[in-house]
Amino acid sequence: MSFPDIHKCMKLSSENEDLKRKYLKVKEQRDTYHKELQEFKQKQKIDNLLRSYVTTREKYLKVKEQRDTYHKELQEFKQKQKIDNLLRSYVTTRDTSCQTEPGRSWQPICFQKKKSEESKENDVDKTNKLLSMHNQMMRRYEKEVKLNMSHMETITDLNIQISELERKLIDESEKHKKTQKELLDLHVGNHKKTAQEKRRYKHKNHEQYMDEIACLDSEDKFLHIKKECAKVKKENEKLKKELKGLDLGFFEEIEDIKFALQQSAKLNKEYEQTLRKMCVKFGIPYSHPEKNILDDRSKWK
Repeated sequence: MSFPDIHKCMKLSSENEDLKRKYLKVKEQRDTYHKELQEFKQKQKIDNLLRSYVTTREKYLKVKEQRDTYHKELQEFKQKQKIDNLLRSYVTTRDTSCQTEPGRSWQPICFQKKKSEESKENDVDKTNKLLSMHNQMMRRYEKEVKLNMSHMETITDLNIQISELERKLIDESEKHKKTQKELLDLHVGNHKKTAQEKRRYKHKNHEQYMDEIACLDSEDKFLHIKKECAKVKKENEKLKKELKGLDLGFFEEIEDIKFALQQSAKLNKEYEQTLRKMCVKFGIPYSHPEKNILDDRSKWK
């Protein structure tokens, strides 16, 4: 006959407690890693936004420098045109005594002057139009760049606010979970205390109740029973409200604990039987382990 190992149940319970502690530690580490990941992602978003902001700013500065160079070149070109016009007018308005070439007719010279003036005016109009268009485009581009910069700043501010709100939500959810656990512990403790008190005083209350009912008349009995039914209904409603506050798996855990206790009780009985048999075989006096455990507990207290 193979005897079961002694104190196996105690080892399993201690291992279960160790596993629960490890599970809680791993859960806390998981939460910390999750927070760190969220913070890292938010930092990456902010870095990307800052990089895009820097690139757009560099582009804006480059375009501004190009605009300035083009503006300088246009001013130089205008000055050159003015100088050329002055030189041409000076050359064409010489006296007849200074001229060496033979005299020409006045009509073609006037016609040529008109053509040259018209072409110059057309060129000046074109350049002015191009300058105005360029200035308008640059103004629009500057406005768009400013708008983009303002949008980027607002986006960064909103991302920072979102990260702060997410942190606050995580902290509040953790606080809520802790409060729920504390409330469950309090409810379970109160329920256990009330159950023990009811078990203690149930027999006495039942005897008193039966004596009171025997002393009362039929109408008084009916009223008394009605009042007690109302009290029982109120107590049932209170208990239902308390049950709603509990988790769904609470009763399943209690049933598992009951099953484990039943198995441990069976194992303890088998252990006692085997110990007694071993003591009878080897002629050893049977020492009650329950008394030793109680003595150890009293010493620790």
